[in-house]
Amino acid sequence: MNEVITVLVSTIVSLAVGVLSYLASKWQTEKQLQQSQLSSILTKRIEIYPKLWSIHIRYETNWTMENKPKDSKWVEQYLAELNEFNTENGLFFSQELYEKFFELRQNLLEALASTPKGKLVDEDRARKIREVVYGNGAQAGLSTILKDDLGSYRSAALQQRGN
Repeated sequence: MNEVITVLVSTIVSLAVGVLSYLASKWQTEKQLQQSQLSSILTKRIEIYPKLWSIHIRYETNWTMENKPKDSKWVEQYLAELNEFNTENGLFFSQELYEKFFELRQNLLEALASTPKGKLVDEDRARKIREVVYGNGAQAGLSTILKDDLGSYRSAALQQRGN
């Protein structure tokens, strides 16, 4: 009888160790796959985010510094470049960046609809567009989110805001 109990206990222990080993191996494989995927996404972001940054530098920072008119042509060009960029690269945006990007495009679309050809964009709308890009003190702008996604303002490169 003792031999039967010993065999049963050994079998149960072996099964438990086997199940635990399987679960640990599965967890480790999933984590390695996730790390590999995140690494690939970060690599792609490192490639594309500077291109998005350059669109904002061109149409916000430099445009403003050069005192160029923010007119209907400015809106059309800015919107066209953003839409083209999104077609090729939007898949790699973080959700937070995509939401801010969408907000920017919505503001540009509203500016386009309300600005007659050759006329200046309403000052409040132009200010709102700039705030979407650079923030307003209370909310992070698209530029901050770009940097966050690349790890510039975070200790972990793909950490989610608020965690």
